[in-house]
Amino acid sequence: MSRHISLYVLILFAALASCELPDKQEPEADFTIQPRFGDSLTVFHFDASNSSDNYTDNFRLKVRWDINSDGEWESEFSINKHFAFKFPRNDTYSISCEIIDDQKNVSSFTQLLQVVPVPRDSIFTDLRDGQKYKAVFLFDRWWMSQNLNYGTHLPEGDKTYDNSIAEKYNYPYASYDSIYGGYYTWNEATDYGRELEKGVCPDGWRLPRIDDIQRIKDILFFTSDYTPYLAMNKQFMLDLALSGKYYLSTKTWHLQGTTGNVWINHKQPIDKFLSWIYYCKNPRRRYDGPYNPILLTDYQPLDTEFVEWQNIWGEFSYHKIALPIRCIKDHEIN
Repeated sequence: MSRHISLYVLILFAALASCELPDKQEPEADFTIQPRFGDSLTVFHFDASNSSDNYTDNFRLKVRWDINSDGEWESEFSINKHFAFKFPRNDTYSISCEIIDDQKNVSSFTQLLQVVPVPRDSIFTDLRDGQKYKAVFLFDRWWMSQNLNYGTHLPEGDKTYDNSIAEKYNYPYASYDSIYGGYYTWNEATDYGRELEKGVCPDGWRLPRIDDIQRIKDILFFTSDYTPYLAMNKQFMLDLALSGKYYLSTKTWHLQGTTGNVWINHKQPIDKFLSWIYYCKNPRRRYDGPYNPILLTDYQPLDTEFVEWQNIWGEFSYHKIALPIRCIKDHEIN
C-alpha cells in the first residue's frame, strides 16, 4: 500500500512542478520622446520599445497612449510601440503610456512635455564698435548667443582702471575670440558700480539677473539633463561656451574647455563672488563624463571647491577674477 501511495505522491509532485505559477507581475512601462523640444507645428514621436516584462516577450506587449493623461486614450492597445502626435497649441502636456502583457497585467508611465514656440535667432550690431553678435529670442526675452567682446584689450597682467574705458582680457588664442569673447573684472563689467543693471552691455541690453536664470530652469522643469538645450549648437541656441576664467594675480588662464562662468547682476556685497552659472562636464566635476550645464541661481558665497578656487590664490574674492559676459534684452528687437 505504501508503495502505491509513494507512487501517487511522486506523480502529484511532478504534475505540480510542471504547472507554471500565474504571472501577477506588472510589466515595466517606459517610453522616449523625440524631439524633446518643439512647438505646435512639431510632430512628436513617442517610442515605448524599451518597455519590458518578465514573462511576455517584448514584441507581444501591447501599448496605448493618452496624450493629455485625461483618461481619454488617443489609441487602442497595439503591439506597435510607436505613436506620433502634433499638439494643437503651445502648452504643457502630461503624456501617459499604458502597457499590458499576455496575462492582462497593466502598468503605465507618464512624462511631461512642454510645447513652446521655437526660439527665433537674429544678428545685431553693437553700434559702439560695429561688432556683430548672434542672439536668440527665448520665450520672452532676447539672449546673446555669444559672449560679449567689447572694450579695449589689456595685455595679461595689466591692471584695469576707472577711466570710463571698458577694458577686457582675451584668451591668448585669437581663434577663440568668437567663442570665449572678453573677460571682464566685476568693476569693468559694471563701470565700477555705476551701471549695475546695464553693465558694459550695448544700449538696450543689460546684465543677466537671477530671475532670468530661474526662467530657464522653470522652462526645463521636466528634465535634469540640460545638455540638449543649453550646450553649443543645441536646441535653445544659447551656445554656452566652456570659457573658464582668467586669474589676475598669477596672470594665468584656468579650465578653458572644461568649465564656464559668466557674470550676473545680483548686487552682491563688495567682498563676495557670485557668477551666473557654473557648468562643467557633469555635476561631480568628472571632466571625462558627459557635459551637463548646471544653472546656479542661489545667492550664497560659493565654496572654493565648487568654483575651482585654489588655495594658493589666497582669500576668496571676485576682485581676483575676470569672467565673460552674456547680455539680455527685455523686449523683442524690431
